[in-house]
Amino acid sequence: MSPENVRAASDVLPVVEGVDPSTAASAGEYLAVSGLVAIPITHVNASVRTEEDLEFRDEGGAQLGTICFSRRLIEVDPSTLTRWQYVAYLADVSPGALDQPYTFQSDYLVLDEPYLADYAARYMDSAPLWGKFSHVPTPPLAMQPPSDVVIGHSSITLPTAHHRQAFSRYVQARSAFERFLKLYHCLELLFDYVILKQMKAVGDDLAGFGRIISLYGVNEIERLKHLIANYCDDKLAIFPRFYPLSCHEEKSAEIFRVYSKSGNPLPDEPSWQKFMKLCAEEQLTEAKLKHERLATDQGSRDKLATNLSAYFIYRIRSSIAHSKVGEFLFLDSDEEFIVNFAEPLLLEIVIQVFSNQNLKATLKI
Repeated sequence: MSPENVRAASDVLPVVEGVDPSTAASAGEYLAVSGLVAIPITHVNASVRTEEDLEFRDEGGAQLGTICFSRRLIEVDPSTLTRWQYVAYLADVSPGALDQPYTFQSDYLVLDEPYLADYAARYMDSAPLWGKFSHVPTPPLAMQPPSDVVIGHSSITLPTAHHRQAFSRYVQARSAFERFLKLYHCLELLFDYVILKQMKAVGDDLAGFGRIISLYGVNEIERLKHLIANYCDDKLAIFPRFYPLSCHEEKSAEIFRVYSKSGNPLPDEPSWQKFMKLCAEEQLTEAKLKHERLATDQGSRDKLATNLSAYFIYRIRSSIAHSKVGEFLFLDSDEEFIVNFAEPLLLEIVIQVFSNQNLKATLKI
């Protein structure tokens, strides 16, 4: 509630452990009551035990406040709360919910008011590191367009328990960036596993062993290309996954052109513009690719699908995972690009790979 609403309701609100609602006032953007300030906590790391509230102390050991894990409090009587929890309650509750047991909507850091300015200046931004919680509002999740049907893929087979766990982690991930990395990890787990199985299969064939060893030594993007080239049978189905790039033309150019790396299948501006034009027209067909001289036949078309999907996926993966100078740095506001383009493309590749009969024969599953 606002300070005005708290004071207006002070005749029906109890005084709890010396916290008097009639003293409610503003402390910057926060509610202050009886010398305590409630600062909402927007997210708490899943590794933190939240069964009990925690004292918050500075480096010298002085107590500055209390971290109230109030979201665990369901249908509580406000008069039974601690003084810190009660200030959090007054900040959290709406005027229409005052006369009933209350379930908290947020956790709070409740500070002694004299420490508010110091906390804001010296502690707030770094709270995710030392406290494993954040005050930064969580941006709304970018969503895919609604659908009224889900198509099952009965041919998908997961070769190991590690893969089953990796796919489960993909579903549990909250942000699109995290989902992309978890899904990429499912492919990454195949790299060495396929090579291991191939080594076992060659037996005493030293020439075959040498070919496999040479594959093992290549960089990660080449190994990704190997998976796509050998275990994605429907290369034509990959091309429509590129079409959403035209809805993110400026972002796509920045990621794949401004931050272009070696191995870019569209290394010059004319080829990039031709490709983006066909994406906008949704015409990445064999005839159109041939007309624009991006691919001359079915073989070069399939190679283009392989190289483009591997390059796009790996560049996005590197930007998310590394966050360093020389890589494009994603912002939270870029999540729609991942949801609309990157995640569906990667899903297409993953589904094809894990459905592939040749892969199953190689892995004997």
